[in-house]
Amino acid sequence: MNTNIFGSMSTFSKDSVNATKDLLSINADLASKLLEKQLGFAGMMIDASEKQIDVASVSEPKELLAKQTALIEETAAKFADASQATTALFQEAGEEFKGWFEKSVPAISI
Repeated sequence: MNTNIFGSMSTFSKDSVNATKDLLSINADLASKLLEKQLGFAGMMIDASEKQIDVASVSEPKELLAKQTALIEETAAKFADASQATTALFQEAGEEFKGWFEKSVPAISI
């Protein structure tokens, strides 16, 4: 009887460790992808700032307004695309967490 308890505890421990490793892997992958997205956002901001400097050098008001409007539209479109990609990343991560949970919880339940 004691052998069964120790065997169950050993199996439970191994399954718990494996489940934790899987969860850490999912989290590390998500963190890496999010960092990549953040770097992309930072790059877009630097690019937009550089373009803003070019726009600011225009002295004609109509041309300034046209260039400023074009820059805003371009930047908004890039940010919208990046936001959609980030949302898709979180949806993907949610599916991975759901799969991990469905796989791991029964394995570590007593």
